[in-house]
Amino acid sequence: MNSIGQGTFVEPSRLTVSDWMDTWLKEYKKPSVRATTFESYEYLTRVHIKPSIGHICLKDLRPHHLQKLYNDKLENGRVGADERISAKTAKNMHNVIHASFDQAVKNNLVVRNVSEATTLPKYTKREMRVLAIDEQLRLLKVLEDERLRCAFILALGTGIREGELLALRWIDIDLKQGIVNINRTVRRTNNFDKNAETKTSIMYQEPKTKSGRRSIPLPESVIKELKVHQERQEEDKKLQEWSMRKMI
Repeated sequence: MNSIGQGTFVEPSRLTVSDWMDTWLKEYKKPSVRATTFESYEYLTRVHIKPSIGHICLKDLRPHHLQKLYNDKLENGRVGADERISAKTAKNMHNVIHASFDQAVKNNLVVRNVSEATTLPKYTKREMRVLAIDEQLRLLKVLEDERLRCAFILALGTGIREGELLALRWIDIDLKQGIVNINRTVRRTNNFDKNAETKTSIMYQEPKTKSGRRSIPLPESVIKELKVHQERQEEDKKLQEWSMRKMI
């Protein structure tokens, strides 16, 4: 009775964590986040969260359920899918659970967000390792006859990410000024639409942050390689057009 007077009473429900996570993903997240972000949320939910605590009624979930989930997955991957996770993945998983329970509180499905009472391990960002000079030389030696040699050299010379590299067009590259402009990224994502013709699709999108949209100076060696690659593409294009005319 006291909880009713205080406005904290939640109607008993048989709604499980699994049921709620599905609803939260579909109704609250899918329409409001990037496709790649949704894919990450869905993966963490399907592979790590639902197999371990999905059967528990939403109103019965307690902090110790979540703490055990995090600890077990970090230690040896005992929970759900037999896959040990990193501290960063544990933090991402916690963020998904926390956000979903924040919405559950707003919807009066639970009284409080139990994830707030858990303790996460410290996450130290891994320092990026760059190739040493001798390693770069060995890589270039292997790439001598590689058709996509230019892509690897561009990555070596600028440090751009894989998705940024694969999304580049010639209009993004100014060979006269010696600059490459990063305006978009690309990634293959899962199709969650049951009516989709394919299981995955190629998704182009703008960088997530303002700092992601940037201009990077090109070393002379990279500019030279790009010019050679451009000339080769033009030759291939002319050869293809000639072949098409010959067929007609």
